[in-house]
Amino acid sequence: MALTHYETLGVPRDASRADITAAFRSQMRALHGDAGGDDELAKHVSSAYNVLSNASRRATYDRTRDCR
Repeated sequence: MALTHYETLGVPRDASRADITAAFRSQMRALHGDAGGDDELAKHVSSAYNVLSNASRRATYDRTRDCR
């Protein structure tokens, strides 16, 4: 089963935008190519951040996740 965006970033569903941004930055530092990171995983982390950092996209995502 695929990870949710919240699991990808390692934050709870009620995380604040600041918590999401901090988790994103932390993971991207570790996943950076100069740090021997994983490009594919970095793409997933970036995608999760793009959804969860935007209030309207996050609300839509949450609604679709609730339907499952």
